Amino acid sequence: MPRPPGSDGPRGGDGEDYDWLYGRPGSGSGAGAQPPPSDDPEPTRLMPVQPRPDSAPQPNPAPAAATQVQPPVRPVPPAPTRTRARGGRRWGRTVRLVLLAWLAFLVAVPIYAFTSIDRVAAAPAGPRPGSDGTNYLIVGSDSRKGLTAAQRRKYGTGNAAGRRTDTIMVLHTGSGPNVLISIPRDSLVEIPGHGTTKINAAYALGGAKLLVRTLESRLDLRIDEYVEIGMGGLVNVVDAVGGIRLCTSKRLD
Repeated sequence: MPRPPGSDGPRGGDGEDYDWLYGRPGSGSGAGAQPPPSDDPEPTRLMPVQPRPDSAPQPNPAPAAATQVQPPVRPVPPAPTRTRARGGRRWGRTVRLVLLAWLAFLVAVPIYAFTSIDRVAAAPAGPRPGSDGTNYLIVGSDSRKGLTAAQRRKYGTGNAAGRRTDTIMVLHTGSGPNVLISIPRDSLVEIPGHGTTKINAAYALGGAKLLVRTLESRLDLRIDEYVEIGMGGLVNVVDAVGGIRLCTSKRLD
């Protein structure tokens, strides 16, 4: 096909004009470009170019109205359950009450015991030996003092006259190891003012003061505290531990 005058578009080697395929310069190649007239019964038609979505012109957004910027809302943590907190407070209150009761027990029992016992003046007169630590004289007497006639019949104490210390023990604490020694009641010792006789007679002759004086002169040891338990006290001690079962092969009178 002859090339129109004034056309400088691409041309084939045989002089054929290809402006119908590439479009004429200056005329644009797109949706508005039309191919030149051709005598070809089935000419190649130029398909319009579809614009890409991202290349389409975007309308200018309208200016937004001035709005007040709200601060970000912080999430509120869930509140602790009341049941658990109340349970913890109740448990802590119970523990405190138990501790207070235990402390009161530890304080009240010694005070009650100290105020309910009978105080015995056991310190003898005259010069006394010195010692380190604390020495306790613990005696068990067969005194029936304080027992009623019904109690004497119940306990089988009899009506023996006088009083004797059948149990004599000395407990040392505070300086060196704790030591508890037992002194046989029939030990022959010098009892001040009464000559030589059994040591348990010192209590019968002069009470606690004479017994303490006899021991201090023999042991060269100062007696700081004196503890005595009689027949009624022995019954109370046995009952406190739930009683003692005696199994004998013969009857006792």
